Amino acid sequence: METHDMALVDEIRRRMDATYSEALAGLEEGQGDLLKALAVIEEKRKSAASEQAELIDRIFNMAEQGVKALRVRVGHRFVKEVPVCSGAFGSILAAFLVGFLGEISLEAIKGEQD
Repeated sequence: METHDMALVDEIRRRMDATYSEALAGLEEGQGDLLKALAVIEEKRKSAASEQAELIDRIFNMAEQGVKALRVRVGHRFVKEVPVCSGAFGSILAAFLVGFLGEISLEAIKGEQD
């Protein structure tokens, strides 16, 4: 692990409202170059936003296909069974889950057919 000038880290944090981890990862991937580090962080955030939008779409599609609930797991641990309803459900759930995208799994629970 490389050491980086704290002034660069502070500048990245100021410009991007980034965490120390984001700033450090950006500098490492950008090989210590400020502009490259900023671009790296920007691209990662765009990717995360795209994944969040995709998750919201999947949840709404599941609701339209008769899914009555989602079983949420983080890693191997069962967290909660959440009923799927219309409205802001997908947005709220996606906003909560976006930090866990690498660790989370959703299992659809279909409603009974009439």
